[in-house]
Amino acid sequence: MRKAKISTITRRAALAAAAAALLAAGCIFSPPPPTGDIPIDYWASPDNVLTAIENSYKGRDINLYKGALDQEKFVFYFNPNDVGKPVGTYIIPISWTYTEDYEATGNMFQEAYTISLEIQPVGKPPEGATEFIAYNVAINLLVMVDEVDGYRADQGYCNFKFKKYIEEGKVHWRLVQWWDFTIA
Repeated sequence: MRKAKISTITRRAALAAAAAALLAAGCIFSPPPPTGDIPIDYWASPDNVLTAIENSYKGRDINLYKGALDQEKFVFYFNPNDVGKPVGTYIIPISWTYTEDYEATGNMFQEAYTISLEIQPVGKPPEGATEFIAYNVAINLLVMVDEVDGYRADQGYCNFKFKKYIEEGKVHWRLVQWWDFTIA
């Protein structure tokens, strides 16, 4: 059995690297089927939105992931230290839009051997707030390309910005910005 090789890398660099490695190897694994009933109101609070993101990774559910993001305003910002660096033939940009982000995440969901994501709770926004920014949030991401090779992001932090909406008479939150400051 080969010794495990797990590289430390930022979240989005992990997505790009995992997808590049899997595409080069030609390995494709089908995601498990969606889990069915939603046990909590994922949109009721910023913490619940992050739980939706964690569960979307666990279940490889791209529709749940997309539902957590604001379709019109979402932007993912790469760690400034990674911008311009190559991952295979891909050059890491400053940011990704909603579409670029969910497409890359969907590719990772389809291609990775295993995925694990944990995000530290961010707490409650102030009463009456319509936006909420959570700073210095710890994440723990492990993307395995095969049984022994993978990428992890568990050092550094992320910042998240949420926006509150009223949908069908209920308060709903969506993620509008994600800043990656994890350390490679």
